[in-house]
Amino acid sequence: MPVDSIAVQLKELGRERLWIELGLGAVTPGLLAAMMMTYVVAPDLYIIFLIAAVVSAMSVLLPVMRLHRKSYDGWQPNNLPKSLVVAALGLIYITEVGIFSVVMLSLYEGLSPDNPVTFAVAGALVLGLIAISAYNDKNKGRFDRMHRHMVNVGEEAVKGQVKGVLDVKGHQYSLSQKGNTTRIDLTTHGIMIDLRPVSTRSTEVLMEVAESGNHAFAQDLRAEILFGQARP
Repeated sequence: MPVDSIAVQLKELGRERLWIELGLGAVTPGLLAAMMMTYVVAPDLYIIFLIAAVVSAMSVLLPVMRLHRKSYDGWQPNNLPKSLVVAALGLIYITEVGIFSVVMLSLYEGLSPDNPVTFAVAGALVLGLIAISAYNDKNKGRFDRMHRHMVNVGEEAVKGQVKGVLDVKGHQYSLSQKGNTTRIDLTTHGIMIDLRPVSTRSTEVLMEVAESGNHAFAQDLRAEILFGQARP
């Protein structure tokens, strides 16, 4: 891939998503792998890499909070699930390589790495990798067609605002309830809007466009549904 193409993709990724994917998918598992190796060859450094891995993992909370706060400003592409999947895949790959390397290093040092827990952890990671890969294959298309908007208003008020816009514009829709989620389905245009109460004064609004849906209509609809709520 050309260098300029990579640079453009990194720019579009955004600093928050970039650090989530690098922090969880590369830096943290790399530190964990180093921690496992120092446990065998340099026990005195073990605690240092452990603390560094914990700090690296916790540092991801800040960009996650920033992305969440941005969603109060208006409609945002729902990219966080995709970033978490990428990070999880990197975490599993590097941790699995780290375990294998430590096992080989232990054999070289004359230690016995055949503890059942070692194989249980390695097996669990492989199963996790399979599950996450299957989830990503099933949903990666949906992630690209979803937009998210957090509103600092209760779910009933948000539903009234959305319905008001649709009624004024004369759009046909149907309402359904799935658990605590209200779904507004614009079947004609292949668009679904889910309203999920986060608290009594906060609601998550997700707009998903079907693969064969009307993307231009969805873009116009997002411009029409403006909640006008400042972020908390």
